[in-house]
Amino acid sequence: MIIRKGKLEDLKELMEILIDTIKSKGETYSKQWVRACLIGNKDLVLVAEENGDISGLLIAELWPEKNYSYLENLYVRPEFRRKRVAYKLMKEYENICKKGRMDMISCLTLTDNLAMQKFLKKFNYEFGPAFYLCRKNLKI
Repeated sequence: MIIRKGKLEDLKELMEILIDTIKSKGETYSKQWVRACLIGNKDLVLVAEENGDISGLLIAELWPEKNYSYLENLYVRPEFRRKRVAYKLMKEYENICKKGRMDMISCLTLTDNLAMQKFLKKFNYEFGPAFYLCRKNLKI
């Protein structure tokens, strides 16, 4: 398995993976947003590749001028789970942040996502208070 930065050629496969996330978590990701993450300099897309297939991905916002990064999404395809894919993606992400002099990473996780909470605890992430995510769909 290799961990590498995502490329525009990965867009179709990344969207297939994110559609799985959408189905399971109700999240929304547009093709335009993922494309912007791949070509932008404020975002980081890492992929884990196994025999030519993407087994997992990590998307983060990078704010080096604030010494800060926000972990947007970490997802591993079900058939690749329990194979240290998420661990390797996270280690590479943290190393990139350290090289960029970013001294803080934050992320959100659902209160019922116990697997992610356990994963983050292994990486020594501190947990703040729970809060409500409020949203409104606007008619456009």
